[in-house]
Amino acid sequence: MATTTNLLLTDLMSGVSDASSIPLIDLKDLHGPTHSDIIKQIGLACQTDGFFEVKNHGVPEIMIKDMLNIAREFFQLPESERLKMYSDDPSKTNRLSTSFNVRTEKLSNWRDFLRLHCYPLQDYVQEWPNNPPLFREQVGEYCTNVRGLVLRLLEAISESLGLEKNCIVKALGKQGQHMALNYYPPCPQPELTYGLPGHTDANLITVLLQDEVPGLQVLRNGKWVAVNPIPNTFIVNIGDMMQVISNNRYKSVLHRAVVNCNSERISIPTFYCPSPDAVIGPAKELINYDHPAMYRNFTYAEYYEKFWNKGLATECCLDLTPKQGKKLLKMSTINREKEVDSQYAMQLANVSALPMVLKAATGLGVLDIIHRAGAGALFSPSQIASQLLTLHNLDATSVLDGMLRLLSAYSVLTCSTIQANGKVIRVYGLAPVSKYHLKDAVLEGGLPFSKAYGMNVVDYIGRDDRLGGVFKDSMKVFNLIFKKEILEIYTGFEGLRTLVDVGGGDGTILNRIIPKHPAIKGINYDLPLVVKKSPFYPVCFALLTYRGVLLHNCYKALLDNGKVIVVDMVIQEAPKTSLSAKSLSLFDVYRMNTNVSGNERIERELQSLAKAARFSEIRVACISFTFSVVKLLKNM
Repeated sequence: MATTTNLLLTDLMSGVSDASSIPLIDLKDLHGPTHSDIIKQIGLACQTDGFFEVKNHGVPEIMIKDMLNIAREFFQLPESERLKMYSDDPSKTNRLSTSFNVRTEKLSNWRDFLRLHCYPLQDYVQEWPNNPPLFREQVGEYCTNVRGLVLRLLEAISESLGLEKNCIVKALGKQGQHMALNYYPPCPQPELTYGLPGHTDANLITVLLQDEVPGLQVLRNGKWVAVNPIPNTFIVNIGDMMQVISNNRYKSVLHRAVVNCNSERISIPTFYCPSPDAVIGPAKELINYDHPAMYRNFTYAEYYEKFWNKGLATECCLDLTPKQGKKLLKMSTINREKEVDSQYAMQLANVSALPMVLKAATGLGVLDIIHRAGAGALFSPSQIASQLLTLHNLDATSVLDGMLRLLSAYSVLTCSTIQANGKVIRVYGLAPVSKYHLKDAVLEGGLPFSKAYGMNVVDYIGRDDRLGGVFKDSMKVFNLIFKKEILEIYTGFEGLRTLVDVGGGDGTILNRIIPKHPAIKGINYDLPLVVKKSPFYPVCFALLTYRGVLLHNCYKALLDNGKVIVVDMVIQEAPKTSLSAKSLSLFDVYRMNTNVSGNERIERELQSLAKAARFSEIRVACISFTFSVVKLLKNM
């Protein structure tokens, strides 16, 4: 007869659903004709639920039945026999215990459990109980079969993230597998206790076998959802390590076990883990400008110690691992709210670029050129430039590319990339909205600003003290807004003796760096109109010429262990429609409108420039407000 689980007192306030609603996925054709559909189902379940059930999983039905029976037989043994396995030492690989961590808990949970390490099987099986007599044989066969299922699931989850099939398994090091045989006896007052309180799993992935008695609950949208047993299925849930490797795309979800007053319950989770010395961090393929690394790298042993000491009466232990924090991240951004606000402010500051580019594209007939080629046509900037009339500008292709990137960021055009002669080339097509605009700059060359005002933007600002003051103040405020965050995140000033800030404004940034690193000699390098009215700071000042500082000259000037630190926007090869992509494209066109060498570069182009200048390596160290801190290292 089915057992009804009484609600806890806290559930009377928060509400709990007694209907199972986690996805049920059929793995029968995982390697068959519906492979891609199953991968999508798994990816969606990992992203939205963190839990799913699987059927047709390849573990024989008789093996599942034997496993549940042998677990029940063990807990029915005389107490004296069971206590041979008892220990409250969590470092023991095989032990019987109660609750979770009796050494640290103030309140115990209504659970006994037998913990077994089971991979590699030959290393542990001799430590397992030999009573019941078939225990080692049946549990060993079960562990081997479940491991096979786990490896198939990890390949599928890797695929769902767009990674190589073996990517996640490779991240685990030597791997680890252990299991718990959980026994929840009937409880006289189940509304006052838990089998296990709400928690997430510290490991990578958990595969749960449960008997016919309900007890598992999953937190969804602030309410606990009961996951009622389905015969011959496994419940799969994402662990904390998968959340980290997926860079927060897949969620490790709170779940708990409740008890009842009528029936005992058996559940058998298999935990698949990294090796203790495995270094866990977001997969590098999942880190980009729109999705910065959300976690620092750490060893699994380091994390598991925190998890164990913290106990289960808490939310995900990953909250203890700083996200987007100062010295702990290789590549990160600041608080997402501040990031969104700053990007929106940058869009407003450069808002004139979009209508200007729309007007120019319409006047040049760019949209008509693509439209005449028919539905689905794709053109590179050079192909479009070749069809423009009265074209006298050899740099038209580059200017057009910047304009088209901006239009694609706003979904006026589509953008994709192709490979040709070892280079990435962007090709553009019409988006639905494009049926509805720097013309002279594309056809004849030169700067749009200079054509409008008869002089470059620097001379224009320099002729008017009031405007020059506004420009200087705006640059100062802008620097303070985003570089303050960069200085908190970036740690590469340690050990430097000399620091030249090219385009350093009035020296405010150096004045923030030098007090923290007094051994550094600071040199501020900027335009005459900026430097001449700057306040005094204990740093040197120099003037920036229009020719700038070339990378190969920097290379020659640096000591062997020197580096160039570039703070600039790094554009995407194929722009997306995200807020950061819009900010990048708007600023790119603004720079192109006012600066003869104002185009931004993709990371691949920066790498080529650095390589040509003989730098040994280029690294993107961190990101803040869409700006990247890029290190060019003279020697490794």
